[in-house]
Amino acid sequence: MQFKWMAVALLGAITTHSHATLIFNDGNTHQISGPIFEDVRLENGSDLDIIHGGSIHTPADQPAIFIGIGAASTITLSGDATVTGGIDYEVWGSDEDAVIANDNAQIVGQGEKFSGHGRGAVSGSRRVEVNGNARLEGADNGTQGGHAIDNTSSGAQLASIHGGEVIGGVGGQTGGNGIDGWIETIGLDMSDGIVRGGDGGSQGGHGITTFGTISGTISGGMISGGNGASGGNAIQSQDGTDLDISGGIFQGGNGGLYGGDAINSIGFHSSTISGGYFDAGAGVLDDGWLLHLSGIGHWGIAGGLFGYNNIGNGFGIFNNATVDIHGWDLQLTDNLLTGYLLDGSWIETPVSLAYNEFAPLGNLNIFNHQNVRVPEPGSLMLLAIGLAGIWGTKRKKSVSASL
Repeated sequence: MQFKWMAVALLGAITTHSHATLIFNDGNTHQISGPIFEDVRLENGSDLDIIHGGSIHTPADQPAIFIGIGAASTITLSGDATVTGGIDYEVWGSDEDAVIANDNAQIVGQGEKFSGHGRGAVSGSRRVEVNGNARLEGADNGTQGGHAIDNTSSGAQLASIHGGEVIGGVGGQTGGNGIDGWIETIGLDMSDGIVRGGDGGSQGGHGITTFGTISGTISGGMISGGNGASGGNAIQSQDGTDLDISGGIFQGGNGGLYGGDAINSIGFHSSTISGGYFDAGAGVLDDGWLLHLSGIGHWGIAGGLFGYNNIGNGFGIFNNATVDIHGWDLQLTDNLLTGYLLDGSWIETPVSLAYNEFAPLGNLNIFNHQNVRVPEPGSLMLLAIGLAGIWGTKRKKSVSASL
């Protein structure tokens, strides 16, 4: 009966060329398997499951899916499901608010969220998951592109990126950000996929940015800033970082004037890097930084490739920030850091410890470990075989003894 009512409403809207809103407020899960040319409103904890063949399209002056009062709502997209016009959570019901995009699903912002700012693909959701080949993209705009994931409410936001693309919209002046936390904490779990700021005429968008803290784990995928007169940063945090980075690619955006940074963090730091690729954005007047850190706390670096394609200005460690480097044959000579990191990667990057003579110094601590060499793959295999043999011999003796 419910689907029959939906079909009648859709037919009436097409026939009369009028606009209506589909409202689900019974707290149940509703499935969309065909095209709907109206906006949808969820209330009282109602969920939405948009499956293969399902799509929601809306006029450009409003979001395609609007989540209003009541308990948490989860929206799941699978197959080739499409939402054109974005998803907007007015208020958070609880930690269970979520948007989950799987397979080849797409969520695209459309029109303006407010004057001069393109609408985001997903706005205000506590949790966003992107898997497979799914794509989230902010709206293009003559002033500022929309953010792909836009947190405009209060509290923490979790972004789980395990595939697909999260792309900020193109802006005539400023590109949209891939993930924008505004003033909140962003919890990040990323193993694959692409997060990228949109291109902008003046300023490229950032890959991930917030005035709060960015925390979590990054083991794979790519995060990059958008291009513009000034390139965007791959990661930009105004209140510090608590990241465990073991892999992935971090690329500052390219600029007609200035390149963006791979990582730019202000505030309290408690982060580690054991792997990954880090490149500064290129600029005609000046390149970006691999690391641009300011504030108290530590970054510990034991691995990774820094400046694989563009070293830029290297490491900028300012205003009491501290970086601990672990490896062997490491030395800092005439502001150039060289040596091997613990994962065997060679590092050779310039280091700046202060903007000028009046600024508080940053700190670079070098920890050279003795007799550390990374075994060849063949040696690792022989070691594994040897350990397995020892374990098997001990197990055999143990079994014999018990008999």
